[in-house]
Amino acid sequence: MILRRSSKYYIACIAASVILSGLAVYSHAVGAAGALQNVIALVTVPMTSAFDGLCDYAADIGDYFGSIKELKAENDALRAENRRLAIENEEAKKISAENEKLYEFMDLKRERTDIHFINAEIVARSEGNFMTSFTLDRGTFHGIDKNMAVITQDSVLGVITEAGATYSKGISVIGANISAGVVFKRTGLTATLDGSYDYAARGRCRITGVPTTADVQVGDLVYTSGYGDVYPKDLLIGEVDRIVPDALTYTLEISVKPAANFDDADTVMVITGFDRTYN
Repeated sequence: MILRRSSKYYIACIAASVILSGLAVYSHAVGAAGALQNVIALVTVPMTSAFDGLCDYAADIGDYFGSIKELKAENDALRAENRRLAIENEEAKKISAENEKLYEFMDLKRERTDIHFINAEIVARSEGNFMTSFTLDRGTFHGIDKNMAVITQDSVLGVITEAGATYSKGISVIGANISAGVVFKRTGLTATLDGSYDYAARGRCRITGVPTTADVQVGDLVYTSGYGDVYPKDLLIGEVDRIVPDALTYTLEISVKPAANFDDADTVMVITGFDRTYN
């Protein structure tokens, strides 16, 4: 709007200058230059000053809007750069976290040369308070197959129940269909861990068939015994948190809190092979 008004003033000033210049030429021709020139000077000098000021003002307006445009372009570029850096920062954090987990797995690999691993990522998990099933981003193409154990950095997570070419599915140690040979670390007592919907709803594993005379205490650590074709020996499963005697069968029903953190489990290892125990 300001530029449009400036343009109108500019045209008016030019028109006035042309008219007054014509009058000056005419007055000189007829010999009446003196008085008329004074009148023209009286009018044209302020107009000329106003015209110069108007031109300067228009130039300043142009510079102002030019600067605004440049600043906007710079701001847009800075915003884009900030977005790029933020994305790179998040990716760097993710890579760093994954590397830390892999380093912990490397310690396990160095300690357990009898076990062969392949890393995978959990890409989906069952809904609810506790994870009873999960999906991995690796499958038979990567060497993963059914009935292979899945572990976190320091404990058993579960077992593969289905394997496709590029994915696999499994159940966690609290799943209703789970079964594993276990050993109580403190006493060496062996038993069997089996699934239960009731226990799974509380985020717990269950051990049954232990005689009431057995030495089992709350706080005892439970590990895999190594018997069978799924779990290598000496992998931590969890800790005893409740013991319920059964008066009819003279056995103990033992609740075990899993050591695996189902909520934070993202990067896992699938055990593709191990030295089996037969005695």
